[in-house]
Amino acid sequence: MLGIETTFDDTGIALVRGDGTVLGEAVSSQRRLNSQFGGTVPSLAAEAHRARFRGVLADALADAGATLADVDAVAVAVGPGLSACLRVGGDLANGLAAAAGLPLYAVNHLEAHLLTARLTEQPPPTFPFVSLLVTGGNTQVILAEAFGRYTLLGQTLDDAIGEAFDKTARTLGVDLAAGSGGAGVETLAAAATAPATSAIRFSIPMKSHDSMDFSFSGLKTALATRAATEAAAAGVDAPAALPLATRAGLAAAFQDAAFGHVLDKTKRALAHARAQLALPDDAPPLPLVLCGGVSANAALRVELEAATADAGATLVTTPLRLCTDNGVMIAWAGLEHMAAGTEPVDHVVTDPRLVLTHASFSTKP
Repeated sequence: MLGIETTFDDTGIALVRGDGTVLGEAVSSQRRLNSQFGGTVPSLAAEAHRARFRGVLADALADAGATLADVDAVAVAVGPGLSACLRVGGDLANGLAAAAGLPLYAVNHLEAHLLTARLTEQPPPTFPFVSLLVTGGNTQVILAEAFGRYTLLGQTLDDAIGEAFDKTARTLGVDLAAGSGGAGVETLAAAATAPATSAIRFSIPMKSHDSMDFSFSGLKTALATRAATEAAAAGVDAPAALPLATRAGLAAAFQDAAFGHVLDKTKRALAHARAQLALPDDAPPLPLVLCGGVSANAALRVELEAATADAGATLVTTPLRLCTDNGVMIAWAGLEHMAAGTEPVDHVVTDPRLVLTHASFSTKP
């Protein structure tokens, strides 16, 4: 299965065998381009996908020691994502499949993240499980009762956690050319000293709300306001010019509050899922599958490991290289659909607002 990923700003292509063997993969990131413009510009991102696609495809096939003649089927992410970027992947997948007469599978990008642990972990998590999806564009907690049967338990009401980290990184002067905003904030927060972390605190959002939904816009604003206040007090033009110790303290306080919020809502979701599934007290721990780009954060993994144990669950993570967008997860999701009897499509139609409950396409009865 050839997997194609172009939902946002990573061009990812991979070749994965039906038994889960990753034969070859390649990813081209647009971090340097994004750093020049202070974030992702959809038209430029789509242009970069188009310019880089053939090179990434050649690299993935070379890594696999294969040619297009060895490909048996094509899977492509059709949403959600940036409309212009999705169309690039969709059009190219349509062209490849039609030219070679190959079966073509439309894959939901969110479902692909959710299913990746079933490829990489041994033993793979079995249904039912709860998935915590934390990316630049989405923050969701999902009950996966079976393949293609997903219930959204909670989601962000405003900004996604990755978006909030990106904004915080820019506010604090993190160089995005070296990686994502989340990775930059994590590195900066790790440099915080005890005096700085104790001097700055942010409230955990929605702590008194019983819902399983998330909200990061207030925390993002609180960070920006406090950073501006610190800059004014220090007599510098912008928060990015603050001393490292101050910026590190701000980053650590933001990260602590953001992850405290995630833990609070995730624990609520795990309790709700156990009740919805009517699991007895002596049932095996319910897997919590952590996925998406923000799941690469080491501090989040450590905190969730402890929280899940207390909540009668067990944390399942994926390799760091597969946390961010990639072609491997798209190919694997296509293989899962093939195994489940999903009919291939004549051509894919992309949908930037695709939701997870639309993950399955033309499944056989």
